[in-house]
Amino acid sequence: GGTDFYKYMEDHAYGDYDIRKDITFTCPMKYNRMIMYEAKCTHGADINRKMFKEHPRLAQVFFM
Repeated sequence: GGTDFYKYMEDHAYGDYDIRKDITFTCPMKYNRMIMYEAKCTHGADINRKMFKEHPRLAQVFFM
C-alpha cells in the first residue's frame, strides 16, 4: 500500500487509458507519515485490501 504518483498527461481522456502504466513514483505507506505535494500532481492510493484488517487507512487534506 501507499500513494502512487503518475505522469501528468494534460490532453488525454482517461476513459480509455491504463494509468497504472505511467507510475513515476510510489511512496510506501508508513505509520505516522505525512506526504505533501502540489495539487496538480496526478496521484492515487495503492490499496491492498488485505492490509487494512486491523489498522484502516486514514487520509486528511490540508490547505496551505
